[in-house]
Amino acid sequence: MKHPARPLPFPIALLAILLATTPVSAQAGADHDEVRAQAHTCIACHGEYGQKEAPGQPRIGGRDYYELLAAMASYRTVQRFHPAMTTLMLSLDEASMSAAAEYFAGIDPARVARKGPYND
Repeated sequence: MKHPARPLPFPIALLAILLATTPVSAQAGADHDEVRAQAHTCIACHGEYGQKEAPGQPRIGGRDYYELLAAMASYRTVQRFHPAMTTLMLSLDEASMSAAAEYFAGIDPARVARKGPYND
């Protein structure tokens, strides 16, 4: 007798998604400008270099690609909640999330420390 397939527990499913996701540039040979264009919505609050353009926004420039992708996924699944972030993550597809994570992960952290009006 065959048993019906059970859905994977969330942490395992998330891990599978993260491991299966490759940065956009590796998938399609996208250049920096293309990736930056896909991250434009994030730049509005987090700044061009992920240096936080508004009080209360975390610095995300130079962080690990998979850490950023996991954070975005946690907003999408409402494990973390912020009205703007949750709404934005629910509207993005995986390719756009991957592009944004790739863009901010590719920024030199030293550049982030020098930019932004709210770097404290």
